[in-house]
Amino acid sequence: MGASRLGVAMPNAGPKPRVVIVEDESIIVDAIRAAFSEEFIVHTANSGPEGLQKILEFEPELVILDVMLPHLNGMEVCRQVRERFPDERIRILAITGYPSQEIVRQMQEAGASQKIARRDRLFPRANRRPAGLAQIVVENAVREEEE
Repeated sequence: MGASRLGVAMPNAGPKPRVVIVEDESIIVDAIRAAFSEEFIVHTANSGPEGLQKILEFEPELVILDVMLPHLNGMEVCRQVRERFPDERIRILAITGYPSQEIVRQMQEAGASQKIARRDRLFPRANRRPAGLAQIVVENAVREEEE
């Protein structure tokens, strides 16, 4: 459910696609992990340097990347991933609790695959209904990309 709508090819047979979640708030990490663990092999990181290391190590099909991270922000992580993988085979969905036109512009310039997604729109029920989170993520990512 949802992976193909994010532009991630779902193989008919073989291993699940990989996602790296780079987010420093554990409640958000737990909600995303719960939502994606059925369809993806999930790796997590709670800082920019750790996230970059896991992205380079696992070469996931999808990265869910917080913009505001400790030690290395999401924009710089995105830039470094795009330097290594300019063909965009790794899709990057940027999320933030503090969206602004400037942040959207900077993340697009850094190479985010999707328009930036507001965490409060993606995770309005993260504490109450983590099972429905994957659908919320997909619907909001697609809706924002179409706007």
